[in-house]
Amino acid sequence: MNDNLFLTQEKANKLVDGYVKKVALKDFQRPFLHQAKFFPFQAHTGTAGQVRFPRENPPVMELYARHFASPRFIKTVRHELIHYFLFMDKKPHGHNKEFKEWSCRVDAGGTYHHEGDEFLYFRGYCPVCGEIKRIRYGDDEKQMTCSKCKHLGFEIDNLFGMNEIWIKQADTARKNIIDNPRYIVLLPDGSYLRSEMSQLLLKVPKETTSTMRSAYVTSNLSKALKRAKRYSGQVKKYYTADHEFIESPYIYQCKECKRIERKDSPFLLNHLVCGRCKGEIFIFKGIK
Repeated sequence: MNDNLFLTQEKANKLVDGYVKKVALKDFQRPFLHQAKFFPFQAHTGTAGQVRFPRENPPVMELYARHFASPRFIKTVRHELIHYFLFMDKKPHGHNKEFKEWSCRVDAGGTYHHEGDEFLYFRGYCPVCGEIKRIRYGDDEKQMTCSKCKHLGFEIDNLFGMNEIWIKQADTARKNIIDNPRYIVLLPDGSYLRSEMSQLLLKVPKETTSTMRSAYVTSNLSKALKRAKRYSGQVKKYYTADHEFIESPYIYQCKECKRIERKDSPFLLNHLVCGRCKGEIFIFKGIK
């Protein structure tokens, strides 16, 4: 097996440690003096990253390996670096006012959320005005025209070149997603049919769920169709673009009509057009 394609935990940790150090110097102009590593590959964690501050040991940054090929990864790193530098400056290092102000300066707010096929989309950006665009895997971003400034060609951040290795690894996951679709049953009220295992874990069995994590999932389309017919629901692919969206945490306000616009970048003050009055003068209100 190609060692450049499937990394050991040790090699991956060296990669991400070097990556975090580069982000620190580029975006914060300060060195990251401690260790960054991935959560164990087999770990299932509810967080994209964290910095631990043991009393008797140096700080350690831990990141979720599966997110490395995602456009949200660099924002997670910036987010954790803010915690780290506030701690190193002997300041409160929670999500306080200073943390949010710093998030706006380095673009650490908001993440590219995935509730479905995280390997099937990238986040592209216009190199001229910074407009964000979701790009489907396989599409040619160089042939896309920016809706805001009409520039031809979007770009995808290569994350200092390190992302290329992880994108190759993600190819396997993408192929599996495309070639072996799985299905869920969406019910008329917007909930999902719950899996049998999830029902067994409940003290009071419930056949519906609002989360895809507990949903009934099958690779057998005929079974899914039968279930859907029984509950008057509809079959949907488990990995579907309907569940992809870009969170927009930065708030701008049109000076003329006071309309609020939410965007994915804090650097768009001179590139916005109001959707209501077409005004071009905005006030940056900060992060939500």
